Amino acid sequence: MPESNGRIGVYALFVCLAVGLSACGRSPSREFLRLQEAARAGDAETFASGFVADSQPFARALLALYSSQYPAGSPAPRPLDQLTVAEVRSESIEGDKAEVIVAVPAGAPAILVFIRESGSWKLDVRLTDRHIRNRPIDDE
Repeated sequence: MPESNGRIGVYALFVCLAVGLSACGRSPSREFLRLQEAARAGDAETFASGFVADSQPFARALLALYSSQYPAGSPAPRPLDQLTVAEVRSESIEGDKAEVIVAVPAGAPAILVFIRESGSWKLDVRLTDRHIRNRPIDDE
């Protein structure tokens, strides 16, 4: 019987670990990559869902504007590059706030600020803008 209880304990541990990991959701970097895919696909709702609540109208409008002004296959303006072809350089997390440093080909790195909102990492446009204005990062 003790061996059976040991197996049950191991299974319980794996179940708890799996539930715990799924509750954590995506990392801020993975959320950024999901945003990129949605932007490339022109999926405004999925794109907007990756932003904090007060940034979602901006996200929808941004993607709608770019979709109407720059149809698929035409050159996209530089701001859209930040959301569609950027590469994650690093990520740092402190509590419910994270910074993801991204860079585009032939461009300077930028810091995107993510906040944990309703259990998921969301991009905060206001905090990102404030951060960029107050503390530019060095080009690596």
